[in-house]
Amino acid sequence: MKEFNKKFLVFLGGLLPLFLWPFLLPSNNLIYTRAKQEINNIFIGDSHVQLSINDNILSNTANFAINSESTYFSYYKLKKILSENSNIKKIYLGFSYHNISSYYDEFIYGKRAQDILPRYFDLLPFREKLRCMPLKVSVFYRNYINVKKNGINHGYDNKFISTSAIKKHMIKRVNTQFFTDSGDVLSFSEINIQYLKKIKDLVRTEDIELIILKVPVHPYYSKLIPNEYIEKFNNLMLEHQLVTLDFNSIVLDDSCFIPDGDHVSLKGADILSSYLKNKE
Repeated sequence: MKEFNKKFLVFLGGLLPLFLWPFLLPSNNLIYTRAKQEINNIFIGDSHVQLSINDNILSNTANFAINSESTYFSYYKLKKILSENSNIKKIYLGFSYHNISSYYDEFIYGKRAQDILPRYFDLLPFREKLRCMPLKVSVFYRNYINVKKNGINHGYDNKFISTSAIKKHMIKRVNTQFFTDSGDVLSFSEINIQYLKKIKDLVRTEDIELIILKVPVHPYYSKLIPNEYIEKFNNLMLEHQLVTLDFNSIVLDDSCFIPDGDHVSLKGADILSSYLKNKE
C-alpha cells in the first residue's frame, strides 16, 4: 500500500507542471496590447461597441471592445491598457441600460464565466480570481489554454450585411436582458454599477476624458425597456457627472440593425462611424 501511495504521489507530481504551465505563459498575445504611439482615443466595452465603431476610418483611435465584456472586466482591462499607453487622452466606454442589469452577472461569476473569465484571468487580483472562478473548472481551464495559445479577436468586427430588426427577436432579447422567466423585472447589477464608478475614478486620476457611449437600439426595442432601468441609468449619469454620447440626432431605419434590434448592422456601423469621423 505504501508503495502504491508513493507511486501515486509521483504521478500527481508529474501532472502538476502540465496543469500549471498555461498560467506561466506570457499574456502579451491577448487583447491588452500596446497601442500605437499616435493612438489618443480608445473605445472599450461589449459587442455593442465592437459592432458599431470602425476605428479604421477614425484618426488616432483604437477599438478594444469585445463581445460579452462587463464593466467589471472593462475596468481591469483598461488599467492594463493605460499602464502601457501614456498617450491616451479620451476613452469612450460602452455603457447603457443592459449593462446595469443583473443578467450581466452571469458573465462575471455565473454560468457564463467559464467562457468569459479566461480572457481576463491574468489581469485580476488573486481575490477577484477566486470570486469569479466558475464551478466547471475543467471548462474554464480548457478555454484558458485556448486563449493563451491563440489570443482573442477584439476590436471592430461587423459582418451583418442585409439584415433587419425583427419584432419577435427584439421581444426575446429584451426579455433575456431585463426580465425573469416569470416576467418580473430583473434586479440591477451592483458589481457593474460599482465598477462604473471605479472606471470614472481611474480615468480622472490619469487626467483622461471619459465619455459614456450609448450605442443606438431600435425604437421598438427601446420602448420595451423597463422604466426602472431608464431612471436608474439617468440617475447614475447625474450622480457621477458623466458625459454621454447617444447619437440622438441620427435616424436609423430597420436595415441598420440586426434581428435583435439591440445591435447595429454593417450599414448602421458605417453611419455611426462616419458621424464620429465628421465630428473630428
